[in-house]
Amino acid sequence: MLTLLFLSRAFAVDPYTASAPLPGDIFVAGPKGAKILVDGKETGLVAPATVVGQAPGPHKVQLRDGCRGADVLVEVRSNAIERAEAELVPAIGHISVTVNVFSAELRLDGKPVTLSPNGPLEAACGKHVVEALLPGYRNATNDVEITYDETVAVVLSLVREEFGNIAVGVTPVDASVWVDGKSRGVGPMTVSALPPGTHLVEAKRRGYKDATAPISVVDGQTARIDLALLAEAPFWERSGLSRVRWGQVGAASALTAGAGVAGVLAYTSFTEAQAGYAEYEQLTYLDDPEHFYEERVEAPTTMGTVWTVLGGVSLLGGGALWVTLKPLPPSTGATIVPMVSPSGVGVSGTF
Repeated sequence: MLTLLFLSRAFAVDPYTASAPLPGDIFVAGPKGAKILVDGKETGLVAPATVVGQAPGPHKVQLRDGCRGADVLVEVRSNAIERAEAELVPAIGHISVTVNVFSAELRLDGKPVTLSPNGPLEAACGKHVVEALLPGYRNATNDVEITYDETVAVVLSLVREEFGNIAVGVTPVDASVWVDGKSRGVGPMTVSALPPGTHLVEAKRRGYKDATAPISVVDGQTARIDLALLAEAPFWERSGLSRVRWGQVGAASALTAGAGVAGVLAYTSFTEAQAGYAEYEQLTYLDDPEHFYEERVEAPTTMGTVWTVLGGVSLLGGGALWVTLKPLPPSTGATIVPMVSPSGVGVSGTF
C-alpha cells in the first residue's frame, strides 16, 4: 500500500508546471540596419534579426537608426514567432532648461524661445546651442546633443558683468579720441562701460600724426593712457625736396607737357600742309594758284616749324630741370613709441 502511494506521487504531474506557457520569438524584419531594443533594453541585434525567448504578452519593440526611429507594440504568443516592422521617422527630443535669472532671454540655436511651464523645450535629434542673454550680464552658453527621444537637462548661470574705464589724455587737447575704431569725442576724457580685455586707443588731429596704443581693461578699474601727437612735416619735407625744388619740379613738368603739346600741333600743321600740297598739284583750274599755295601749304608749314621750335625749346628746358633736380636727404620724422609707466601709458618721440 505504501509502495503504491509512493509510486502514484512520484509519477504525478504538477498542474502548475503543466500549464506554464512557452516563450515566443519576435522576428524584426526591418528597416535594415536599425538597432533593436525590446522594452527599453538593448538586444545587441540589428534588423533583420530574431529576438528569441520573449515571454508571452505585450512587448514594445523599438527600432533606432541615428536620429530616426519607430516603436512597435507586439503581442507575443506562446511558442510562436511574431513579426515586427516599421518605417523610421525623425525623432524629437527635449531640453529642460534652468536659468538662474528668470528675466533672461533664452535662445535655441540663435532663435529666441520661451520656457513653457508645461514642460521642456522640444528639439530635433542632434546638436544644439542653448544661450541665455540679459543686459548687464555675461552670456551663458551650453552645447548639447540629443539622442533619440531623449530629455537633456541644461543649467545656465548668468554672471553679472563688470565694466572698466579708460582715462585718455591727449596732446594737443583738441585731438579727437577713438576707442576700438569708434569716435568718442574731442579732448581728454574718461571712456566708461568698456568690457574687460584689450582695447585700441587712438588720437587724431589734422596736421599731426595719429597716435595709437593698446591698453587692457579690468573689471571695476580705470586704466590711464596719455597720447602725444607729433606735428606732421610739410609734404615737400616728407618727400625729401625743399619748397624751391618743388617749384623746379613744377616748372620741369610744365615744360615737358608743353613740349608734348607743341609736338602734337606741329604734326597737325605739317599734315595739313602736306594735304594742301597734294591738292595744289592735282588742281589745274585754279584762278589764283599762288594764293592757294600760300594759304594751304606755306602757312601750315610755317606754323609747324614754329611749333617744332617751341616744342624743342620746352623739351630742352624741361630736360635740363629734370637732370639738375636732386632730392634732399629726407628729414627724420617723428617716431611714436608707447611707454608703460605706473601712471599709465605714454608716448615719446624722436626727431
